[in-house]
Amino acid sequence: MQYGHSIRNSSSKFLLGWFVLASALAHVLFITLVDNKAEQTVYVNLSAPLQITVISSRPAAKPLAQTTPQRTERVVKTVPLLKKPPKQIAKAATLPEKSPVHYPDSTSKTKIITETPTTAPEAISVKNVPLNHLRQQLKQAIKARFTYPRMARRMGWEGLVGISLHIEDDGSLNQVQIARSSGHKILDENARKTIENIGRIQIASSFSIHATSTEIEVLYRLTD
Repeated sequence: MQYGHSIRNSSSKFLLGWFVLASALAHVLFITLVDNKAEQTVYVNLSAPLQITVISSRPAAKPLAQTTPQRTERVVKTVPLLKKPPKQIAKAATLPEKSPVHYPDSTSKTKIITETPTTAPEAISVKNVPLNHLRQQLKQAIKARFTYPRMARRMGWEGLVGISLHIEDDGSLNQVQIARSSGHKILDENARKTIENIGRIQIASSFSIHATSTEIEVLYRLTD
């Protein structure tokens, strides 16, 4: 009887130990999953390049126009004789005498200046712009201005241009430079000048931007 009782006690202790160990492992696994999920939703990597794709159709070949000879007809124009206008006798016009104009004395004028007290503006709470919102604003501003260069479209040139730039705390874009060339200067300069002409990202006055550097990739592609 004592031997069976000791076996039951040892088995219950063994099961209890396994239960505690399994609970601890499940707790650690849950904390790890929660931490990983939080990192994926909070952190946005602004240093990763934004990619803008500029797509245009290839120019169609123009057929040669057939020219047909036109018949020439001889046109004879008759010019009418001009009659001399009758002589007119100019009459001397008498101008009416000007009546003197009396101007009021400038010294008698008085100016009344009313001063209005200026009130100090109310304090506005400023919030930082989320990085993903800043990236979206920059992407929309770029896409609205890009066009495919005519010469590159005519020659069938395509390529990927890398542009580096610095965003100031007021949203202005500075230090716009070509980081990677597409192999065609006309595409490189088109990407650089287009981003440079944006000038500034428009944001609400209640938000602020932390100055940062980023990179933009512009892909020029032609379709049939």
